[in-house]
Amino acid sequence: MSKAQDFLILLESGDIQKIKDITKEFLDKFFPDLSMPEIQIKNNLNVNWLGQHVCFRTDRRGVIHIQKSIVDDDRTLKRVIAHELIHHWQCTHELEDSQFNRKHQRLQRKYGEDSAHGKSFEDWAAVINKVMGDNYVTKKSDEEYVKAASKEFFVMISPSRSFEGKLSYAYFQKLTPNMRGRLNQYIEYLHAKVFKTNNRRFLSGVVLGKRGTSVPQDQEAQDLLKDMYNSGTEVSI
Repeated sequence: MSKAQDFLILLESGDIQKIKDITKEFLDKFFPDLSMPEIQIKNNLNVNWLGQHVCFRTDRRGVIHIQKSIVDDDRTLKRVIAHELIHHWQCTHELEDSQFNRKHQRLQRKYGEDSAHGKSFEDWAAVINKVMGDNYVTKKSDEEYVKAASKEFFVMISPSRSFEGKLSYAYFQKLTPNMRGRLNQYIEYLHAKVFKTNNRRFLSGVVLGKRGTSVPQDQEAQDLLKDMYNSGTEVSI
């Protein structure tokens, strides 16, 4: 293992300990009967959540996922943890079958129901907000929280095979062997170039290797691709 990898592992272990310390603070203050959930840090692109709780029905074990982008924003981090600890309480005391499975939650919301954010959630949010301040915990917390600047990812840009005179693109974060093979084909046969960006508008396109490339039809998007393609700032992968 390289020194750089060792350093990254050390940094993440420090972040996990920070999250555990905050979690213990809230457990002691509001949920003294609950066990410490497992903590995992995620670093995902193109997701609409900052924290989530996963409940294992068989043993009532809970895991809290925290997006790395909020670890350095203390207020955001604490509000997310407080929100997820209510779900941890539900996991321990209320879970029935797959009631709080996240896919099931999405279906519930689609049809106007949301048992995971029902009466028990509202009751616990009221208890926490009485101490921590109004709207400290809300049902749709992620929509209110401050996100850190978007992390960088890669965009491959190439002339379109289907629309003459237009550019196409696909994005990726890490290259799998299959993706690398596809990328090499685009570079060799279509003069593709790769760039680093944190412009989240590219995340509305396709992931490299899944189903071709995206070809924006509006001129503004094409101009953006053209400026990047001709900038000479491409990166080697």
